Amino acid sequence: MWARRAREAKGFVAYFTMKRINGKNEYASVYEWRSQSFHSRFMKKYHEELVAKSRAKVKVLGYFNLKTIDRLK
Repeated sequence: MWARRAREAKGFVAYFTMKRINGKNEYASVYEWRSQSFHSRFMKKYHEELVAKSRAKVKVLGYFNLKTIDRLK
């Protein structure tokens, strides 16, 4: 649901879901935005709505703001 809404948002670049190798049922969702301002705008507009609609049991282990320093395609 979050990724679907993000895909429609301005400034969205990519989304990845990763499974933690040594964690039991632990996953990481990684969103890539053109800039911090696009991410902030998305969160301000949609965060509360998406949290209210979500039925998934999610325990946030942490939030990280990352900056790309190298990229290979």
